[in-house]
Amino acid sequence: MNLEILIHGLVLGSTIGVIAIGFALIFNVLRLINFAHGELLLTGAYLCYFLYSDLGIPFFISAFTAIILNGFFGMSIEKLAYRPLREQKRLLMFVSSIGVSICLQSFIILVFRTEPKSYKLNSITIASTKYFSGQLIIVVFVLILIPTTIWFLKKTKWGLAMKAIFSNPIQAKIIGLPIDRIISIAFFFSSSIAGLAGIAIGINKNLSPSMGFDYVLWAFAASIIAGFGNLIGVLITSIGIGIILNVLMFKLTFTQFTTPLLFILMLVILFVRPKGIFGKKIREV
Repeated sequence: MNLEILIHGLVLGSTIGVIAIGFALIFNVLRLINFAHGELLLTGAYLCYFLYSDLGIPFFISAFTAIILNGFFGMSIEKLAYRPLREQKRLLMFVSSIGVSICLQSFIILVFRTEPKSYKLNSITIASTKYFSGQLIIVVFVLILIPTTIWFLKKTKWGLAMKAIFSNPIQAKIIGLPIDRIISIAFFFSSSIAGLAGIAIGINKNLSPSMGFDYVLWAFAASIIAGFGNLIGVLITSIGIGIILNVLMFKLTFTQFTTPLLFILMLVILFVRPKGIFGKKIREV
């Protein structure tokens, strides 16, 4: 039972982590809580379902294709819905993100309806417990994502430019960094991993237009608890939260208390450390 709780916790925490790092990345480059981020989980998950179930393309090819296309879709949303408002009051971008969220969810319901759908994947047995192969892949992906993110931010030209925007967006503009291109790359990355998270959630449970709601709440709480300014801290916190949530789900009779308990913990940490556990001071644009 302990191994089962740990593995399920790692799967849950890894899924929360890829959603949370997308939240944190967009917040760092635009100072925007992207309200539509949850719907990008749906577009990735349903696109994979369409390729796999309707067109008959092998699952892993379908998943990879859906993740990449979801990244380009996120870039398009940034260019059409956020970029024209970037120099305006930030509230307008937030309202725009709400509009994008409503449009995307309505489109999903219109095309795929509200009936639950399933990928119908084969399972793998570990220590007498069955897991879908995709569940284990998401854990492996996050273990790869952590050092890759560190390498990208510290060693590549675009990663260093992104860090410059994180730390001082005004100076980044003054020295002539290609802000539009950097923000587009950030949206591609965050939307791609949102698609991955959506597929992971679709593997764990049936696809539905509301399937990612709890996960988005948990990811948002993880970003706040860790501090938006530290992407690695967000990932580590998310995995820890996943394990804690899974333990509570196994131990509590009423599992609906898990999310309120998490938000109580978030409020306590914000009271003690307003910038988050790993957080640094965020500069305004």
